[in-house]
Amino acid sequence: MGVNQWLALVVSSVVPVVQLVRRLATERRLNGPTLFTLSLTACSAAVTLLTGDPRLLLARESYFTAILGLWMLGSVPTRRPFVYTATVRLLPEATARKWEAKGEGTPRFRRAMRVMTGAWSTAFLLDSAARVVMAYSLPVDLVPVLSSALLVAMLVVVVRLGKVYGKRRLA
Repeated sequence: MGVNQWLALVVSSVVPVVQLVRRLATERRLNGPTLFTLSLTACSAAVTLLTGDPRLLLARESYFTAILGLWMLGSVPTRRPFVYTATVRLLPEATARKWEAKGEGTPRFRRAMRVMTGAWSTAFLLDSAARVVMAYSLPVDLVPVLSSALLVAMLVVVVRLGKVYGKRRLA
């Protein structure tokens, strides 16, 4: 549309920030994900304002996936790793109770949850590294599309593999 790449990328960040600020204003409280997203956006905007580098702005998406991957990795040795915690919240109440019982009393179940969480963590860390490589090696106009495609492909692969592994180990 005739604007430079840096400005187009900055403008594309405005909509999510406005949505986050609106949510903050209506809910009148800060929650972790909102604060996390606002802080990442503010930090990346400040850095890119200082440098004017569109590639740095493109690489900022890797921050989120890296932090998420590291957080998941940190949860692996706990009694309730990420995959367990996230999945239990989505299950019907009766199934969630069964999972909680298995989580407390079945070492094989806990190990499967740790392995699956490790796989998710690895996928997000690889995604983060790939985003940085793409941001600094591919044409700037191509990176947002490929970055989205990479995330979708990674999620499809990890979910499929997780289902296959889970059916074998959690049956």
